Amino acid sequence: MTLPPLTRLASTPTSSDGIPHGPLPRRPQPRIAVVGGSLTGCTAALLLRQAGFDQVTVYEAAPHSAPRGGGLIGLEHPALDTLDRLGIDQDEIVAHRSETIWQVTVRARQHTHTARRTYPGRNTTWNLLHTALTARLPDGMLHTHRRVTGLTGRQGQPLLHFTDGTTRHADLVLFADGRTSTGRRLLDPDRPLRYAGYVAHRG
Repeated sequence: MTLPPLTRLASTPTSSDGIPHGPLPRRPQPRIAVVGGSLTGCTAALLLRQAGFDQVTVYEAAPHSAPRGGGLIGLEHPALDTLDRLGIDQDEIVAHRSETIWQVTVRARQHTHTARRTYPGRNTTWNLLHTALTARLPDGMLHTHRRVTGLTGRQGQPLLHFTDGTTRHADLVLFADGRTSTGRRLLDPDRPLRYAGYVAHRG
């Protein structure tokens, strides 16, 4: 991906021997577009901000007023470590701290085995986690009701197209828009989806 050229200072202070001193020209920050404002998109945006990128914009297709939600989410320790880096304490997203779960095996629609075991992590819900993530996004970073329909290039840079006919330039585009990903359809339409093989129910 081609980044904008380095900014040139009009004049750079030099010492008596002609060696420049003082602050060096700063490389302009790349404009990063995150497509998808659910859990992955918001987490990615926060991690990018934490890494020092300050021109990050999140585009979410659903209107702000649209009811959105999800079910139980199991967070294993690497995910919990990432949330801890973002300043999200477990008390904010975990209603019940117990790690004990009942694992029920069903084959041919028949219950074959039940086991009580310890889950290596914590369980939360989409609503609790999404609320915690979006509360930490800076004002103006998340743009709702902005559905991406296309991606083209102009002067070596990505150009996002939206349903309302507008476009936005970016230097880097990150698609985090889920199972029906527009990014997958545009960039890798033949990639097959694979079922992860489990269903979780919260009792």
